[in-house]
Amino acid sequence: MLECKLSSIFTNPNPTCLTPTSIPVEFLTSVLTIANGISHMCAIKTITSVNLGGQIGCWGANQFGQVDIPSNLQHSEVSLTVTAGIFHTCSISVLNMLQCWGNNLFYQSTVPREFKHTSVFAHARLTNTCAISMFNGKLGCWGSNE
Repeated sequence: MLECKLSSIFTNPNPTCLTPTSIPVEFLTSVLTIANGISHMCAIKTITSVNLGGQIGCWGANQFGQVDIPSNLQHSEVSLTVTAGIFHTCSISVLNMLQCWGNNLFYQSTVPREFKHTSVFAHARLTNTCAISMFNGKLGCWGSNE
């Protein structure tokens, strides 16, 4: 696992943990959407002819686990959307399940219960995340107040 300290990312413009990586070959075609953090990127690749969702893949620096996709999203659930903050990533599955992973210093990856299984839209930014519930259109945000 590649590791670096948070302070080195901001004080050294090219720390070894930010070494570029290649895009996985399976994500060079049929990509529906992409999201990028400061040092990682994720994409959803179409797995059906309907183009409503697909397989999620992430690559790049992984100092906070931001490219370590949860196992249920790797193997069984189809992802509809993906969004990325600086060091965290979130995805909504076809079952409207919002999952976030990676850095959680400000609890930006801890999805509140009322949005965990009801989200229709999510947006990760720097160190916070926001989502909209499908039941009442409620907007919720968590993480830092930047």
